[in-house]
Amino acid sequence: MKIKNSKKIEIMGVVNLTPDSFWSESRYNNDKAVEKCLSMSSDGAAWIDIGAESTRPNSRQLTHEEEWQRLKDFIPKLEKKIDKKKTKISIDTYHPENALKASDFGADMINDPLGIFDKKIISVVSEKKLSYIANHSLWPPRTMQKKPLKKNEVLEILKKFFLQKVNLLKEMKVENYYIDPGIGFGKTQNSNAEIINNLEDFKKINKKIAIGVSRKSLIGEIANKNVEERLEGSLFVGLWAFLNGASLLRVHDVKETVSFMESWGIDCSIN
Repeated sequence: MKIKNSKKIEIMGVVNLTPDSFWSESRYNNDKAVEKCLSMSSDGAAWIDIGAESTRPNSRQLTHEEEWQRLKDFIPKLEKKIDKKKTKISIDTYHPENALKASDFGADMINDPLGIFDKKIISVVSEKKLSYIANHSLWPPRTMQKKPLKKNEVLEILKKFFLQKVNLLKEMKVENYYIDPGIGFGKTQNSNAEIINNLEDFKKINKKIAIGVSRKSLIGEIANKNVEERLEGSLFVGLWAFLNGASLLRVHDVKETVSFMESWGIDCSIN
């Protein structure tokens, strides 16, 4: 079965230089991380997102110096080896200092998890002409699930946030950006489902929507599976998000996601 008139979707692979990201199989040291990035590129990733600080609920925030210690040796190694005509590099950071340093080593995008209006990091994005993902979250991670947004309030709160964020991005002359509603970042599971069901509403604010559902607790609740067993659920929720308007999927399992999407007639080709 093929999906008629389906549009293209960009697949972004996730690689973490962290000891505490929520899924242990997504954590790598420098050399293994480079190997994983190259493998994801071969498997069809349009983007690879590098995280050096976990943003899972209850995780510890790092200083920009601590985060850069994890990035400083890795980024130059990756920049030398990866084919940038095929796969571009995103850095998951909210530290403007590290966004600037990463751009000097060839980063193409900043995936900003902070969920606030920080002009410093947006200035870096604008000056260096980087792409940008504006994520919604309740910050900091250690408290984001204490008072999560409920189903009856989440859409209006997110719409207001993104309207303001997009206006700021336009004002600061950022040219290529995505909005990410932040599944799991301070929302109840009913709220997460409500967001995915209504992604078309956010396309009225910005056509490019990024979303990360891969192996998250939403999948665990739907399928009653632990994180190691959530691949199939991740694939189907990713398809659900695409059908409702997502244009970029952030995933741990690039090869499987590309194969699954293409089996439905969805274009995952790079460029």
